[in-house]
Amino acid sequence: MDAITGANTKVEMVCFPKASEMPEYRPALSTDAEEILAVLEEVAPEVPLHLTPKAREIISGRIAQCCSTAQSCVAVDPPGGVVGFLLAEPDKMELLHHDNHALRLPYGGVTKSWRKRGVFHKLIETVMSRQVPLTATVNRSNRCGMAARLTKIGFTKIGSTGQDDQFRWQPRR
Repeated sequence: MDAITGANTKVEMVCFPKASEMPEYRPALSTDAEEILAVLEEVAPEVPLHLTPKAREIISGRIAQCCSTAQSCVAVDPPGGVVGFLLAEPDKMELLHHDNHALRLPYGGVTKSWRKRGVFHKLIETVMSRQVPLTATVNRSNRCGMAARLTKIGFTKIGSTGQDDQFRWQPRR
């Protein structure tokens, strides 16, 4: 209660992380694959993604492949652990239909302890800075608000199949 006006007031403290607490953003390396999988396993229920042993094996191979292309990126905390990632791979359909170097974004995620700090936004900005078209597929059951996030940063919904919506971002020329 405010002593002067008698009104109920609520003061909310906003704490910004110190520069030393901010993650470093860099291309994903093959040595990051296990940590990327661990982050993906943490966010899997929200995607939703059911990681059976066979699915885990397939996705592990895809993570390794994406890390080998130098197109994917990670956010790494000060001790050096992966706290967020965005996998990127050549989009073969875009190459076939539009003869471009578009990238497909199959998976991305940020650990719960690093959310609401702009980590995902910075990861996607990093990939967008390459100035090539980007495509992504989002399951309609996604509980992270990914479709809305992509739309907010400039992706356009280009179609739907089954339980998924397809999005595309085109760089300005």
